[in-house]
Amino acid sequence: MPKPFRLLSFLSACVILFFGLVVLQRAAIIPEWLNAKWSRGLLWFFTVYLGLNTIANSLSKSKKEKRIMTPLAGIAFLSCLIVAIFG
Repeated sequence: MPKPFRLLSFLSACVILFFGLVVLQRAAIIPEWLNAKWSRGLLWFFTVYLGLNTIANSLSKSKKEKRIMTPLAGIAFLSCLIVAIFG
């Protein structure tokens, strides 16, 4: 992978890790390290993002993306939605 793409992949992984930590905090799996108001807002932002991502994947022209990524994004969306509502 070319260096610019490696950097973008690394940054993307860091963002995903951060949101993963926010979800774990809101689900009370890890101790609170971020203000509850911020973590709640970030979780709802990420939930909406995953919902839009699911829709975008379902509209893709790629059959592989529709078959593989749409269900995965949908599961991630529903999981975040459950944590956002009940967490």
